[in-house]
Amino acid sequence: MKFDKSRWLCRLKRAAIHPGRR
Repeated sequence: MKFDKSRWLCRLKRAAIHPGRR
């Protein structure tokens, strides 16, 4: 895969922390 799973998880976690900021 091109993207790293770790980075994707980090993004999901960040979105869950601040739902509203993109």
